[in-house]
Amino acid sequence: MEIAPEGKNFRLVTEEELPAVADFLVQYMPESLKPNSHPYESVSVFCPSERAELVDLVTSEDVLIDLTQPLYLNFTHEAIVNRFEKHYEAHDKITGDVYVCDNPPTEATTDG
Repeated sequence: MEIAPEGKNFRLVTEEELPAVADFLVQYMPESLKPNSHPYESVSVFCPSERAELVDLVTSEDVLIDLTQPLYLNFTHEAIVNRFEKHYEAHDKITGDVYVCDNPPTEATTDG
């Protein structure tokens, strides 16, 4: 897989831009996504669920994630969470399903 430095609607942030981007994003992250006011405390891990072993790359991360601190995984596939828990002890879990509408209506209505 190749990492593209820019695309039609995005580009990678340069190292010099990272502090300003982090300051900007923190303004818009709701308090519920950072329960102890730590911006890196709430994360999502996206990888193909059939390749959950790739989570080991995250659990060996020593800069972005501090595995000695509380961590909140949001909207993360169960296979990924299970793999993550091999390296990180879970204290509390809330699980649920996420549904996506394949064919949304063209106009939003509030009628029942």
